[in-house]
Amino acid sequence: MKQESTSTVVIRAIMSLAVVGFLGLLILQINNLEKNLILVKNESELTKLQLNKMNSNISKISKLLNSGVLLSGSNNKNSINKRKWFHPDVKNFLMGEEPKLAPENAPSNGVFDKVFSFQGVDPKGFNFVIENGADVSEEVQEYVTMYLGRRSPNNPSVFYGDLAERIEITDDYKEYTIYLKEGVKWHRPLVKFGDSRYKWIEKEYFVTAHDIKYTYDLIMNSQVQASHSRNYYKDIEFVKVLDDYTLIVRWKKKTYQSVSTTMGLYPTPQWLYAYNEDGELFPEETAGLKFNEHWYNSKAIGCGAYEFVKWDKGVLIQLKRNDDYIGAMPPIKTINYHLIRDKNQQLLNFQSGLLDIHNLPVAQYRDKILDGAKNSPYKNGTFKVEPVTRMVYRYIGWNMELPIFKDKLVRRALTHAMDRKNVIKKQLNGLGTLITGSFYRYSTAYDTSIKPYEFDLSESKRLLKEAGWIDSDQDGILDKIIDGVKTDFKFGILAYGYREEIKSWVSIFKENLYKLGIQMEMQPTEWSVMLKRMEDREFDAYTGGWGLDFDSDPYQIWHSSEADIPKSSNRVGFRNKEADRIIDKLRETFEPDERVKLHHQFHKIIHEEQPYLFMYNEKIVVVTQPRVKNVSFQKSRPHVQTMNWYIEE
Repeated sequence: MKQESTSTVVIRAIMSLAVVGFLGLLILQINNLEKNLILVKNESELTKLQLNKMNSNISKISKLLNSGVLLSGSNNKNSINKRKWFHPDVKNFLMGEEPKLAPENAPSNGVFDKVFSFQGVDPKGFNFVIENGADVSEEVQEYVTMYLGRRSPNNPSVFYGDLAERIEITDDYKEYTIYLKEGVKWHRPLVKFGDSRYKWIEKEYFVTAHDIKYTYDLIMNSQVQASHSRNYYKDIEFVKVLDDYTLIVRWKKKTYQSVSTTMGLYPTPQWLYAYNEDGELFPEETAGLKFNEHWYNSKAIGCGAYEFVKWDKGVLIQLKRNDDYIGAMPPIKTINYHLIRDKNQQLLNFQSGLLDIHNLPVAQYRDKILDGAKNSPYKNGTFKVEPVTRMVYRYIGWNMELPIFKDKLVRRALTHAMDRKNVIKKQLNGLGTLITGSFYRYSTAYDTSIKPYEFDLSESKRLLKEAGWIDSDQDGILDKIIDGVKTDFKFGILAYGYREEIKSWVSIFKENLYKLGIQMEMQPTEWSVMLKRMEDREFDAYTGGWGLDFDSDPYQIWHSSEADIPKSSNRVGFRNKEADRIIDKLRETFEPDERVKLHHQFHKIIHEEQPYLFMYNEKIVVVTQPRVKNVSFQKSRPHVQTMNWYIEE
């Protein structure tokens, strides 16, 4: 073999280095080009949104000018005197600070992926009037619809305008004159346009005051399955439409909840829900019943920042940004709610980057945070880890219509049989705060002086014996003669089939009850099936949870009048005259200190009666990908809303 000269080797080495350098420079240029293309794409998307907004504003101005409305004579050249107020001397109630969105230069074409309601379970449907699940209201309705007003994120005691631009409250909180924003478009229905069957809904529709009144009329229609909302609106004297963009809500009397209840009104499109799929108007005498089974119930429609795109059962629910939205555009373009039930699969999808956010269940919190390695992405700052106290509490509800649960001594004995402190410490790894009542643990309504019933099986035995439960036949099961019939203390409990930590503490509870001579069967159940059985009162007991609002009203869950109403929230059948008196008084009381006293009186009654076995105020640990920016959690319902978040690729 011929040996190369030294000069040849040097030349070859220099050429190799030159080639490597050239390739490196080329790769660098390609990377820069890619970044520039991404930047151009983002700027193009932002420009498109700004042009759409500008065109929308021009269209609105054109309509106003054509209708004879003139520019005002104020110093603000852009201001338009669109209408006359009925009460110009009354201050606009909607003076709260609006949410701050992401920076103007934030990327505006992001896709946000998460598990639906962090549980991945299919909902029953998306008809906002009849659905009572927090999954639908928090994950879909919050984004798809608009309310008259919303609570300001940093000061939930005040409201800002959402669908309404001005609200005048007169006659000592009994009359609300509401002025809607004009030019708010309804989303296009999800039907096959081009099919002659849907020609009747092809045209463009705008939200009017009639759509607000239609929502109220539906809620108050006894045929409509909206009993969970009806009690809030029963004290309204009338809702009167003055014109397409003005209406009056008149209350029979001054009530504290009239403010939040009025602000919470939202539009429902009568042009869609009052008709069958062929465009035929439902007969008035059965319109409410037809509404419950409406052909559009598997889809959602609104006028808000996001449009409902699809529901692929067991796979995905998708929302996309509404480019005709009248408010400030959110940066995230698409929201994908994945229907993944298995918690381990959820975690794997998060770690692989498919999901942008994940709620660490108790076992994963222990594994990744408490016992995780210091250099893991959960601890080295790669993933953002955020503990969040949810305005949610967990409980066991007793069907008080059943003879075995009628006696409060029995219900109190059952509470003594649950080792709640140990459950929170071991089963939840500290992700919970023990509670004694139905109000948010960190609100003034909650009476911290009320001490929880301690875990004490001896006290349980004493109370059960006092209530007449003994093992008369020595078969190991307590029994009692009720209405002349020997009744064994046996019951089943519906438990969230997808919540391992809940099934865990239900199992512990079962063992404790067995020691007392009580036989309990755990019945793990899918959420949609479980919700239906709870609404239909087809249960002995169940594990439940309630999401709380900033100003909780006990009426919906605890007033005796709700106990006999089908599908109401008083599922356990709680009836107490003194509690009713306090609840009614709360609705008429505005003075803060007096309200605190009433709340504490009610808390004491609930604690003594034990219609629920109150467990804990829930905490969660949320982890997000580094590409998710501007992550923050609001004070009111902190687990809701991502409108100011954005995705940075």
